[in-house]
Amino acid sequence: LQDVMNWISRAAIFSLLLANEASSQTVANGLGCFQDAGDHALGASHFSYADQTIETCVARCADMGFKYAGLQATHCFCGSGKYDKHGAANNCYFRCAGRTTQICGGPSAINVFEIENPSMDLIGCYEDQGDRAMTGYFFESDMMTNKMCVQTCAALGFAYAGTQAGSQCFCGDEYKKYGELVETKCRSPCPGQVGHVCGGGWANQVYSTAGYGEELTDVPAVKVGCWKDTGTRALEAMWMTSNGMTNARCRATCAANGNKYAATQDGSWCFCGDSYDRYGPMLKCTTKCTGDDSETCGDGLLNQ
Repeated sequence: LQDVMNWISRAAIFSLLLANEASSQTVANGLGCFQDAGDHALGASHFSYADQTIETCVARCADMGFKYAGLQATHCFCGSGKYDKHGAANNCYFRCAGRTTQICGGPSAINVFEIENPSMDLIGCYEDQGDRAMTGYFFESDMMTNKMCVQTCAALGFAYAGTQAGSQCFCGDEYKKYGELVETKCRSPCPGQVGHVCGGGWANQVYSTAGYGEELTDVPAVKVGCWKDTGTRALEAMWMTSNGMTNARCRATCAANGNKYAATQDGSWCFCGDSYDRYGPMLKCTTKCTGDDSETCGDGLLNQ
């Protein structure tokens, strides 16, 4: 019991330290020690750190928008549901590997922190079907992150962003068409950010885009022409493909993600980067944009 009381004291001190650091620092409050089991109380996301600390786990969960972080030895669990579903515990005494003055849970037990200011506004995990719940815009990328999806949807003026099946992003002003799912249905790894989850199979991990950057639907830009590309891309910061691609959407996406140049290619592709002329110019790009056939969006291995 004394060990538990000592841990509670340390958790309270940790919360105060977080709250008094720079404003960008995540604020988290220690809630106590709770039982855990195979069906984890915080099962939305799980990652292991060899050098686990409270700060590391809390920051990771906050970065995805979750309300709670739970630690057990080297394991970090994130979620927004019932962290106390298995009841209270009094056996949190494992020392954190990355900072032995901290406690990281115990046998079948997690110490839980409530995150006051998550980095993103996560709404929850929602079902999707072939007749999509979010119909404003869609793209996919093997560099997908939740932040990329939210920034892009915000830039295009949509209220909500949803990642799905790891590499897909949906934008729209509605998301509830098929109802909410348990958060464990959204556990597909984000290909662009190790340890983060980006929705699930037919499951959107939905975020609000409010306050996440200004709308950039008409980004001022100067057209610099048609340029060669190869499998080793000329613009390599990020890429995506969409059956609704336009030059304006590509520009907005790249601007929202902090890149200097945007290029459409082969009608449906968008590449972003800070240089573009690696392989030299071409005379013209002639493939129509999949989202607007009145304009051209590059060509096969040609960037516009």
